[in-house]
Amino acid sequence: MRALVLNACVALVVILYGSVARATTVDFTILDSATKVAGGSFSFATGLTGVLSYSNLSAFSVQILGGPTYDLTFAETAPNYQYFAYNTSTNVFVPTNIGGSEYEVLGALNLSNLTGFIVSSGSPEQLATYYTGCQDCSVFSGYTTINYNVITTPVTTTPLPAAFPLFGAGLGLIGLLVGRRQRNIAGARANVSGAA
Repeated sequence: MRALVLNACVALVVILYGSVARATTVDFTILDSATKVAGGSFSFATGLTGVLSYSNLSAFSVQILGGPTYDLTFAETAPNYQYFAYNTSTNVFVPTNIGGSEYEVLGALNLSNLTGFIVSSGSPEQLATYYTGCQDCSVFSGYTTINYNVITTPVTTTPLPAAFPLFGAGLGLIGLLVGRRQRNIAGARANVSGAA
């Protein structure tokens, strides 16, 4: 009996574990020489391959030191400029040439209210940020690199719809087993009392 209950519990654990999505998180730092000028992170579903864009991300943020933080909602809806490319095979950002020597690494820009950010790997390398009402309030030139590391973290999500019937069946099985055991115990006690 205990073995059946144990097996049912193991089955439930497997079902619940299968409903937990896994995400890969990449933290990055932008340096001006050796000084950090911005940092952020982005996440995407583990197992996703190829070159990712903003639309493939489940989360994104970049925080300009001494300035604003921009998130995925801003980046995806920035009307004037959006660029993000990250190669999951080589784990590197993929710059694109948008004009001459300007190679953009990532960016999102809304010119109507002058907000956003652009990270360039061209010549000179720079991080240009746009605050409300102020264009190029902070331009850091000569950053050495964008440092980043990849971290895989489990991200709990709502169980998949297909898991609900299995989950219910598992609970029902446990209920039946526990009920049968209690009836057997009660019957045994009644027999002992009757024999006495």
